[in-house]
Amino acid sequence: MIQAIAPSSAGIATAARTASTGTQRRTASHLAADTVTLSPESLAKSRTRASSDASAATETDDAGGSLWETKYGLKAGTVFLENGHKQKITIDDNKMEILEYNGSKLVRKETGNIHNVNVTKDIEEYDTRGALTKRVHAELSSFIPTEVNSSRAELRRDIQWFTNGNLSKEMHDSMDVHASYRCMEFIGKEPENLDDISGRLTRDNLTSAYVGTIIKYSDLGKVTQETTVTQSVKTTSDTNRHDKVFGGLQAHTTNGFEQSNHFSLQQVDFDNDGKISCQTSFSDSSVKYLSQAQQLNIRRYNKGELVQESQASCKQEASKTHRLAERPTIFESLAMSEADYSAATPLDAQSLLEHGHGKQVDDAQTFLGSTIHTISSGDFNLAKNIEKTNDAEYSISMENTLYQDGKKTISQKDTASLQKNHVPDKAGFQTCTGLTEDKDPAYLHSSSHSVELYKNGKLANATTVDMQETPVDDARGITRTETSVSTTSSVGDETAASQVLLQESLDEVDDKRTTAAQKMERATKQTFDDFYKLFADTDETSQDTAEP
Repeated sequence: MIQAIAPSSAGIATAARTASTGTQRRTASHLAADTVTLSPESLAKSRTRASSDASAATETDDAGGSLWETKYGLKAGTVFLENGHKQKITIDDNKMEILEYNGSKLVRKETGNIHNVNVTKDIEEYDTRGALTKRVHAELSSFIPTEVNSSRAELRRDIQWFTNGNLSKEMHDSMDVHASYRCMEFIGKEPENLDDISGRLTRDNLTSAYVGTIIKYSDLGKVTQETTVTQSVKTTSDTNRHDKVFGGLQAHTTNGFEQSNHFSLQQVDFDNDGKISCQTSFSDSSVKYLSQAQQLNIRRYNKGELVQESQASCKQEASKTHRLAERPTIFESLAMSEADYSAATPLDAQSLLEHGHGKQVDDAQTFLGSTIHTISSGDFNLAKNIEKTNDAEYSISMENTLYQDGKKTISQKDTASLQKNHVPDKAGFQTCTGLTEDKDPAYLHSSSHSVELYKNGKLANATTVDMQETPVDDARGITRTETSVSTTSSVGDETAASQVLLQESLDEVDDKRTTAAQKMERATKQTFDDFYKLFADTDETSQDTAEP
């Protein structure tokens, strides 16, 4: 059963729905204190910062064996942190309070309560004037397992930022984790729990699924941008939980042989009148060792009227000589190290969340940190290097359409692809030729370019040029690559077509072969820059709040 959500979380959910409809934001004084529900382990190393950061003696008192002491390692008393702040921890049975001061001014406050192993927690941060700048709400819920050594848990958060007492940004996100383990060794009995397969070779099936929404507000309290992000990582792997080499794996290491990733981004920007100015949709799907695919759609508006639409897609296959760009691993998705994950006893879903994201629930980037890093490195932009590929199949297309008064005026589309050559070499080896002179090409390029013109929203004329490489054997049986060029033009009801075979490769014939890749690369980079900046701004806000 999922642990009950604190009543205050309903208010936050309502706030998100209200914001998305364009209603003005609320001030900090109108927002009730929000409650965070965390599982016990996730608070064990929450922001006490009182051990390694302490620079003076600690005064303690006896809290009577409270769980805050026995399970979470908290100790009542006062310490001075490395940044010069003073931190006072108070424990009263199953309640706790952590107050952090910069001089005499309160800059951070945490309160918590434990009831039937459920933990509630409030986190608030304040500026030097004492005004609320940030509030975090989180809860970790476990589901009743349906199979032995199978578990599921969810960590939810609500984070709100305030400027001059007004809500300037809010985030509502969650991560759902499924974990199941199977012992790959004979142990003489059917395992009944995770302890029964401790120190063994295990077959692990894990899935992490993230969804989050970020809403930004203007100084006047209107919604200026709403972004929704989803991400999932699904893996099957073998883990050696022995203290020695076993099954071809080093001690406490994991070999992931199946992995699929999916990432999507939906972003809507609003103008000063509350009308949509831009809609962006992006998705990335990857199957490790097999393929990657991306889709991008951007719609731009002027005073609520559509004026431009860009649609792009690309797909890249792996080959023996071409490796695909890396995507976040399950460890990175969970903010864990391989060593921690590969410990002797497998971790259930709740513990996986606690060991990683549960320690940093007030960090806005925690769930997407690995993806943000991959995006910032440029490895997430599939179109970036696809045009340079000559040893793996790919396809890419980019279409731009302009509108006036809601009607199409012009549309331009560019495509490119590289496909395996499936035409058999009937000529075979020929005498008096080099060993590779008559070898057919392994891959063949193709491209196309089209332009459509519209009048009063109806197609008036169109031109399309299709180019396709093809292997051709000469009289001696030597194979060369030629390019077939087909052109189709239409004006009104009249259509004309022509076809010609050129004795050059596509690189020599089509100087615009890389147009689709270049356009998609630029559009994708701009989308990523906006996304990266969204989290960079959030991170900077958090850092500014934490400074003395």
